Amino acid sequence: MFAPVGGTVVPTGYQYQISVLRVVNITSAPVTLKLWRVSAAAATNGNENIVVPVTVLVPVATQTFPHFDATVLWGAVLNAGDAIWGLAGSASALSISGDGTVVQV
Repeated sequence: MFAPVGGTVVPTGYQYQISVLRVVNITSAPVTLKLWRVSAAAATNGNENIVVPVTVLVPVATQTFPHFDATVLWGAVLNAGDAIWGLAGSASALSISGDGTVVQV
């Protein structure tokens, strides 16, 4: 579900509902983040699908602030063929995880 261009999508016959989506910066400096919510119909990470613009800086994870909450996607329902695409300003700098519900339709 969380993938770069050409990555994994929600499989046919399922819906994913995102409860929580968090991003952790595992480096020693803030890193930019850009996220797209791409529908099966759109099939591309165009500007119309941006949910988190690249101007967002994810701070370095600390005990006080262990993660960045991507609240814009909390409660989002992804249908078959939909995906979340991400781009970090630095390779291998961010770890994205989410919790939610998988519904067979």
